[in-house]
Amino acid sequence: MRYLLTALVLFFCFGPAAAATLTVTKLADTNDGVCDADCSLREAIAAANSSAADDTIVFDAAVFAGSQKITLASALGQLSVAGASGTLAINGPGATRLAISGGNLVRVFNVAAGANLSLDRLTVTEGKVTGSGNGGGILNSGTLTVTRSTVSANSSDFLGGGISNSGAAARLTVAGSTISGNTASGLGVNGGGIYNSAGTLLVTNSTISNNTAAAAGSNAAGGGLYINGPGTVTNSAIFGNTVIGGDSGNGQGGGVFIVGGTSNLANTTISGNFASSTVFYGLGGGISVPAGTLNITNCTVTGNSTAGNVINSGGGIYAVGPVNIRNTIVAGNSNNSVPASNGPDVRLSFVSLGGNLIGKTDGSTSFTQPTDRTGTAAAPLDPRLGPLGLYGGLTMTFPLLAGSQAIDNGNSCVADLSCAANNPAVALASDQRGAARVGAVDIGAFEANNTLNGGAFRGRLPDALLNQSYSQTLIPDATGTTVCLTSGALPAGISGVAPCLTGLPKQDAADFAPAAPVTLAGTPTVTGNYNFTVQVTQGGNTTQINYLLPVTLVPTAAAVDVGGRVATNTGRAVANATVTLTKANGETLSVRTNSFGYYKFAGIESGQTVILTVRAKGLEFAPQLASLTDTLADLDLTAL
Repeated sequence: MRYLLTALVLFFCFGPAAAATLTVTKLADTNDGVCDADCSLREAIAAANSSAADDTIVFDAAVFAGSQKITLASALGQLSVAGASGTLAINGPGATRLAISGGNLVRVFNVAAGANLSLDRLTVTEGKVTGSGNGGGILNSGTLTVTRSTVSANSSDFLGGGISNSGAAARLTVAGSTISGNTASGLGVNGGGIYNSAGTLLVTNSTISNNTAAAAGSNAAGGGLYINGPGTVTNSAIFGNTVIGGDSGNGQGGGVFIVGGTSNLANTTISGNFASSTVFYGLGGGISVPAGTLNITNCTVTGNSTAGNVINSGGGIYAVGPVNIRNTIVAGNSNNSVPASNGPDVRLSFVSLGGNLIGKTDGSTSFTQPTDRTGTAAAPLDPRLGPLGLYGGLTMTFPLLAGSQAIDNGNSCVADLSCAANNPAVALASDQRGAARVGAVDIGAFEANNTLNGGAFRGRLPDALLNQSYSQTLIPDATGTTVCLTSGALPAGISGVAPCLTGLPKQDAADFAPAAPVTLAGTPTVTGNYNFTVQVTQGGNTTQINYLLPVTLVPTAAAVDVGGRVATNTGRAVANATVTLTKANGETLSVRTNSFGYYKFAGIESGQTVILTVRAKGLEFAPQLASLTDTLADLDLTAL
């Protein structure tokens, strides 16, 4: 009995350390070894590293009330998260309110093997590594989750301008975030935005844009994403990325480069990416797959291009490794090269699973399924796409205009996993925006879901606050497009789109300078939920987009409940899983599922976007973002 009592005393005195919440109270980057009332971000991370418990870092509301930047002291170097120190969550006040900068002198974060770090609602910027270092903004060898955040303007002289995810144990999840304006430059550079080598990569509801991989004298690959190892990209937009091969190498994969493992692209838009070489080949303006396996389902690949001094091939997709493709638009791409057999849209070998729309099949003989719709260089097939814009959801898409052959001509089996073979990894019952696939599934990342075709989707725009300035761009470049209201009204004090059927001026092609945007802006003066419909017309073809713009008081929101079921990808309930809800202010709540897989959070403040994550042995779940306007009783979470 004496020994048992001694053991109990030792357990309570020296048992596992309690989880701590550490508060950053200043902008200065210092390290006196203590996180107390005078605590820097570096000191908070050091304190978390010294504990085996799970820790959370938050930021003092008064100090970080406005837009602030923490610039790392070059003498102190990068912020390092140690392995075997529990899970560390750094919860910022908002990506536009907190930037953590390397000052263009040092990398911002180094996540060691065995470490587990989550970054929420912050910006990682101006990180830099030179020589043979990887990951200008973040080097991850452990487990890293980036949510509601921005990784921008970082640079590396080697691999991974924004983020490098390297090693078999490395796992990177990017959700509801933006990876933009990062650069990898030098010899043999790969991955302007993200470099994934042997690790596992998951990107969902995110934007990968305007990143660059430019080699000084050799090959360059993956302007946006470089993937060697398992990778999955869903409900995302990859646009405006560039890869440039040097004077002794090729440039491959302006948007995405796949070179090993099995990767999946689903419900994703890939546009405006560019692959070139100063001397040799530009291959795969949108996507290049020289090795590995790529499964593409319900994606839109358009407006990508290649250029070079020898041969430019696969303006849309260049495929050597197995590429299984279904329900995907590949049209309107170019290879800036003659002959057309080099493939303005597609080049080399694909496995068509049907339901594809290919503008020009020159360069590939693979699209022969009865449900494929194809054109040639001599007679291109126009998918009738509207301009790239925010038509609901978190990322930009190309809407389908009336008369598009993509409407109702996809294989509907993807919505319920009833395909005879090669089902997607998860059911695609909604499009990139989250709009339900109505009737027969459309081809591409966008589902025509409005009152004209029996749909009821309404794209919710970010909330406006009463008597506070508001600005939201709907269409970044509306050149050649007419945009007007067909029904409903904008909130009082907000303007940007005029009614179609009045004598008032409306926005049309003649009014626009090059790249003129359509933006809702102003100061709302009356609260309410404003429903309105915008008509977009281009080349004589139209579509209608339903929007919701809430105008609310500075939050005094009522409470709502959030619940649903956790299941495997075969529908089996997952009992005793841990579901964690992260609020907009960084606060976290956790519950466990019951024996039937159900979970519930009660009394959560509405009017915010929350993140739900799941931890269950042997299963992987993508983070789920949810906007709380009312009780959500059926927010189901399904394993990948």
